[in-house]
Amino acid sequence: MVTNHLLFTLNKILQYNESSLQKLKHISGKSFLLNILGFSLSGIIDDEGFILAAQDEKIFDVEIFVPLESAKYLIEQDKLGFFQKIKINGNKNLARDLLEIFSNLHFTGIYTAKSPIINLLINKLINSTKSIITLFKLTATNTTNSITEYLLYQTEDLLTHNEVNKFYNEVDELKGQVDILQKRIDSLVKIFI
Repeated sequence: MVTNHLLFTLNKILQYNESSLQKLKHISGKSFLLNILGFSLSGIIDDEGFILAAQDEKIFDVEIFVPLESAKYLIEQDKLGFFQKIKINGNKNLARDLLEIFSNLHFTGIYTAKSPIINLLINKLINSTKSIITLFKLTATNTTNSITEYLLYQTEDLLTHNEVNKFYNEVDELKGQVDILQKRIDSLVKIFI
């Protein structure tokens, strides 16, 4: 029941977020399960970019899990720790796109809806939706920044700018030593020939 109300509110918010709606249209037909700090939301993106309830879906295109213990990393602003706690099953590009789309939602225009029932529902759910969107923003930002940090410091798959410069300097130094050695070899060859 809460999921249906949240999807209703999310779709109302999407009506006033045309760019987000357009981005969702490009990934229509995709299903997702989003579990943030114990709160679960699942849906399927329709052709118009709105989110339908994923009633009987057992396998999702992407599952994003942000466990409760990751909240301390958000508070401490430890991006790497937060990134390491997120679990993504399935299409990682889709996960990144969804987090980015949801993090850019705004509430401009939503309070001008004509129906008082819609306004009442929106006002009831707006605080929880704002906190979820804030969490999406933090997740999207932290994911982008943390991927680089993770590759640099944890896996050491990427080199820092200083390490690359040091390598270039060492290659130049080695080239200079090779040139000196070549001159010595040439002078020794002249002596023995």
